[in-house]
Amino acid sequence: SFRSVLSRLEGQYHVKKMTIDDADYTQEYKDSFNCDFMFYYDDNLFLLDNYGSSSNEIDFAGQYTLEHCSKVIQLCIGQGDSIHGYGPFKRNTTSIWDIVKLTNSEIILEGDYQNKSYRIELEEFEY
Repeated sequence: SFRSVLSRLEGQYHVKKMTIDDADYTQEYKDSFNCDFMFYYDDNLFLLDNYGSSSNEIDFAGQYTLEHCSKVIQLCIGQGDSIHGYGPFKRNTTSIWDIVKLTNSEIILEGDYQNKSYRIELEEFEY
């Protein structure tokens, strides 16, 4: 794609599918956590937020960093109004992901966290 990695990355994404050690955890993720992923160009801002909830709180906020010629993304979550996390998605946690696929509307990330292999398929949506 001719669009830069940052411009393709920017946006809001639903979790379309999540597997942990090749087992499908999509429904469990949605039932227990259900945060959307948001990437913003300004300040490399990364948010995890459940817009379906009635609260105005941001569940988790942090920064993302692209590495290795934009083939790897580091997600560094700092603060959050939510005390509950899901796997690597919780307060004060950094996780590193291979960018397997990045199109204008889809991101696929793979990474290891606490000896488990995660694969996350994200699809962009508009509010």
